[in-house]
Amino acid sequence: MNILRASLTVTLLALLSRALGLGRDLAVTWSFGASVDTDAFYIASSFSNAAYVVVAAALASATIPLIVNEKSAGVSADHRSISSILNITIIALCIVVGAALLNSAEISRLLAGDASADLLARSEYFMLLIFPTIILLGSAGVLTGILNANSIFTPSAAAPSVLNAIVVLFILAFSQRLGVMAAILGTLAGSVVFFLLQIPAFYKVGYRHHWTISFHDETIWRFAQAAFPAVAVALLLYAYAFVDMAVGARLGVGTVTAVTIAAKLIQLPQGVIAMGLTTATFPLISRLIGDGKIENATLLTARLSASILVAAVPATVIAVVLGDQIVSLVFGRGTFSDEAVSETSRIFRVMVAALPALALHVILLRISYAMRMWMIPLGACAISFATKLVMAIYLVDAHGVDALSYSTIIASYLNIMIMIVVLNRRLDRPFGSAFVVRCLRILAVSGLTGAGIVLCRMLLSSLEPEWSVWIEFIGLSIAGGVFYLALGALILREEFFFIKNLRRHKLNA
Repeated sequence: MNILRASLTVTLLALLSRALGLGRDLAVTWSFGASVDTDAFYIASSFSNAAYVVVAAALASATIPLIVNEKSAGVSADHRSISSILNITIIALCIVVGAALLNSAEISRLLAGDASADLLARSEYFMLLIFPTIILLGSAGVLTGILNANSIFTPSAAAPSVLNAIVVLFILAFSQRLGVMAAILGTLAGSVVFFLLQIPAFYKVGYRHHWTISFHDETIWRFAQAAFPAVAVALLLYAYAFVDMAVGARLGVGTVTAVTIAAKLIQLPQGVIAMGLTTATFPLISRLIGDGKIENATLLTARLSASILVAAVPATVIAVVLGDQIVSLVFGRGTFSDEAVSETSRIFRVMVAALPALALHVILLRISYAMRMWMIPLGACAISFATKLVMAIYLVDAHGVDALSYSTIIASYLNIMIMIVVLNRRLDRPFGSAFVVRCLRILAVSGLTGAGIVLCRMLLSSLEPEWSVWIEFIGLSIAGGVFYLALGALILREEFFFIKNLRRHKLNA
């Protein structure tokens, strides 16, 4: 299977997952509005999201290079070694969950801070119910790593979609009777299915589990050396959301919901643009670097990065120009008030400027892990998180909720700049002057596209009768896409060729 085909498969499943995740948020906001219950649910569910985004993704990132490099060396990771890794992961997560259960009140106060006693109490209660998902979703990360290392992507890519679909079904079926508790129970049930969905494919690769732990196995220690910094990096990145919740909870009821929804709207294009390419190419990049083919790895890195920006930059421009329509169309109904829509739209249109950096960071992180550079991303993320935290705290009095967006934007771009400098030194300058020129071309075409959309919107607003918001949004989006492709065919031929040329790269190259 070539990279383009595998990437399209993963991208379509990622799109489905993000769409269903958006459907889950729609079900929550339409059913319960921007209220204390929804704020408490998002605070509690941030831990199940962290289990998937932080623990599962990090453990998969640590597992893939380990298995691929041993295969390249003519060695196959022993089933007992993999079993030990999975067993240790489950035990470690159980210990973490046990500690969290014993300290749920302190965690609630840490995240909600000076919020009302009602929000603190509900957040603590919801967290007690949702903490077990950390074990299921986190352990699934090891399974994902093993499957992806064997070029099996569908089960792990489809699992998030199934989880989100189950949450939506629970809300539709039980929200009238159980309230927001329906979403909590749906998250628990979906997490169980998430884990079980990967088991059949797991055994198809010939794996047989052993309920033993061998601490003398070198494979386990190599995994631990990779897993700890990888989890720390993912935790620091996800901690942006915890900062937004802690600061947002002090700004009034509904702010946590607005910030969370805005961030999830940004994650939709981020996941679609970056996850498909990086998931499919991570094993190949690990193999190229493991085999010492640095020139090939450098070329693939430059092309993947350019391909991501070709999609991320225009998506950012369109989101800024049409952000108010996007939020209004998606969330402007049910019990979600006009005031909540307005605040969410404001946050989204500013924070989305971080999208290109967030999308590009995914590939930079995977390349660093493929090169076994575990501490460099950790240092970059620590610096960027400290920047995010300090800016959010010190700017909130002067700028209010905008401080959360400003801090995210600056921290995200600082993060990728640090990693680009390091990767340029370790590889054969994939982000040199040629890459800068490509970025400028992409910015120019995207900027012209945004200007064209603004002019079209002004023209439509002057016409009588007024157009339906849906018709106007669809028309402007199509016009923007056509305009970007037309300009890109003239100015971005090389970048478009990169995407097309991915068909020539085989996953087992």
